[in-house]
Order: sequence, then structure tokens, then C-alpha cells
Amino acid sequence: MLRYLFPSFMAAQPETNRGALRDVLLDAMASNENVSVQFEADVRDIRANGAGADLLDGAGGHLGTFDLVVDAMGLHSTLRQHRVHDATDGKKPTGTTIIHGMINDPEKCCGPALLGQLSRFGTVCSAGHIFMQRYGAGAKDNRTSLMYYLHDVSEERLYAEMGIQRPKSRATGIMKDERLDRVKE
Repeated sequence: MLRYLFPSFMAAQPETNRGALRDVLLDAMASNENVSVQFEADVRDIRANGAGADLLDGAGGHLGTFDLVVDAMGLHSTLRQHRVHDATDGKKPTGTTIIHGMINDPEKCCGPALLGQLSRFGTVCSAGHIFMQRYGAGAKDNRTSLMYYLHDVSEERLYAEMGIQRPKSRATGIMKDERLDRVKE
């Protein structure tokens, strides 16, 4: 009721607390003898087999066969491709392009109208072609994900208008050099 009556003071917090989720999963697994958890593994790929899923390391070595794999690698997940690419048809253009970035501290660089939307509705807001979401990693963590949606603009046209070459890999697509200024512009 307080969130409904006073949204600017009692905003919803829809962001998942990943640390708490990890703790819940680890606690549940602790009571089972047939469960194993491996931290800091160099997981690079996953392959389905009749008994479950095989996890592979960077050299193609077998890390084990699992009934359930929880991909918690986040933005730079090496397994993400298996969730977003159709194994048969590959990528399917939808006519929408999303430019994704991060704002370290929106309070220092965004205008009051946008900040008001972000604060009023918890950790998520949308304004025109812009969608923003706080990471929610901690009370003092102001980092915010920003996604800019473009409709019916080809990749070729988009990169030409920004004056940059199309990245050839995920690593070259993470822009921290002068290309970032062109994207922001």
C-alpha cells in the first residue's frame, strides 16, 4: 500500500539479489550428496548429450556432465550464445537493434526528469527509445544498464552513421576508446 501511495519514497525494487539467490541455491545443494559445485572454472561451452549437459573448458576439455547448469556469468557469459542463437537458423533479424551500455553514476550525468523516472519506479525506467535498469549489486552501487532501442535501422547504416567499423567479436564490441564517444554522440 505504501508503494502505491508514496512511489517516490517506497519504490519497488524488482532487481534480483544475485548474492542471495546464489546462497539459496548453495544451501539447497548442501543437503544433497549427488551435487557438486565448482567455482572459478574456465567454462567456455556446453554440449547436450543423452545424460544431461557436458561443460567444456577453454581447451575443449570435459569439466563434467550435469543435469542442471545455472549460468550466472552475467554480461560476459560464454554460454549466452546458447540462449540467444537458434541452433538451426542462427541469428534472426527482428528489425530492432539495441545499443547496450553502462552508466557508472547516473546522478552525475543524467537530467532530473530521467532520474525522477528511475527513482520513482524503483530500479527500472523507460523513456522513449531508452531503457535503464540499476544493477542492484549494493545500496551504494549506482551503476545502471542503459539500452537504446532503434527500429528498422540496418547495422550497416547504424555503423556508417556513427563512423565506426562493425566489431568482429564480443571483445571488440566493448568500446572504451574514441568509438565510445561516437556511439554516445
